[in-house]
Amino acid sequence: MVANYAFCGRICEFLEMTDKQILDEITKGIQKIHNSYIDVRQVKAWEGAIPNLRKVFCEIDENIWFVFEYKLPFSCERIDLVLLGKDENDKSIAIIGELKGWDKVEQVDDLVVKVRNEIFQHPELQLSNYLGKLLFSHTSSNYFKFVGFIWLYNLSHGNLSINKHKFFCKDSHHEVTEFINKFLSKGIELEEVERFTKGEYLQTSRLFDAIKENYDALLKSATNLVSKYSGIFIPSEEQTIILRKILDDYEKKASKCFLINGEPGSGKTYLAILILLEIIRRAKYTDKEGKNIVALGYRNNRLIYTIREIFKQ
Repeated sequence: MVANYAFCGRICEFLEMTDKQILDEITKGIQKIHNSYIDVRQVKAWEGAIPNLRKVFCEIDENIWFVFEYKLPFSCERIDLVLLGKDENDKSIAIIGELKGWDKVEQVDDLVVKVRNEIFQHPELQLSNYLGKLLFSHTSSNYFKFVGFIWLYNLSHGNLSINKHKFFCKDSHHEVTEFINKFLSKGIELEEVERFTKGEYLQTSRLFDAIKENYDALLKSATNLVSKYSGIFIPSEEQTIILRKILDDYEKKASKCFLINGEPGSGKTYLAILILLEIIRRAKYTDKEGKNIVALGYRNNRLIYTIREIFKQ
């Protein structure tokens, strides 16, 4: 069985290794996951992250487990850092860390940011996506409580708005350590670690139930309020970029056709509903002549059922 993470171990093992040894393990692990060479930018990002993590790991319990580059089941998405342990009440906790090596970042809107003229998903949206998928679509959610933080370890300042999750910038090692120690006071056994690392995709109806129950509120801002009302169930970075592009072309009145392809469970139905709701909201239902200007064509039984349930038609 191919591992679904790049590197996993206890904090004490991390501290016994050199930065180069750790980087080599992460690089080899990512190559095994994808059966291809690692992107140079990823190598550079981990070169910067490892020394910063070392300063934090020196100040937390050595029996806590780390997981680097954890690949979510039924997805190509990878979580930078997962820390597994227990709190003072013996509750199993998984801390999800979103690490960025950006030294400059410009916020475009709530969906995306710009880094050196390249568009990326907003880090807060990215972290919320991971937490939501773990909470609602991962078998380990029966055993672990999930919390998260964002650490832009090279960013001194910037106009990045982070409202929902704990956010740290450059030279925040002490604050990051305090945050981790607040939730993790001791380690856990390998059996419990494997509940997470070997966890599987578990499909639930909670997301669509939340959309159905909060339809009126969602029309005001679909992408923001799906997050709020579905309990942090957020589009992935790929979905966010697609949504952004479609909405940009819609605003420009461009005549284009988009083909969205993906495996079962990858979020095509969810993305279709988001696109529909956002365009309805922006179009205000009808054009000046009172004609319908939004249409969703589909040949998918699950999507048909979901749409009927949401719109009660």
